[in-house]
Amino acid sequence: MSYVPCPKCGDAVAGRIPQPPEELKLTCVHCKEAFTFEPSEVRSGLVFCNPETNRWKAHTLADQLGI
Repeated sequence: MSYVPCPKCGDAVAGRIPQPPEELKLTCVHCKEAFTFEPSEVRSGLVFCNPETNRWKAHTLADQLGI
């Protein structure tokens, strides 16, 4: 899944990621921070919600490989 890390809290902001020529702006569901991003900041990984903390995190291949 594509996501952009929130610059304020670090949670993965996933879902429909705007593409140029759209405005590249997202809002974090955790901290409510609205932010703009660059296309190079879009990442891919498995995004999941931790039910204990109600926070969104991403697992990437690098996480799995420990790099």
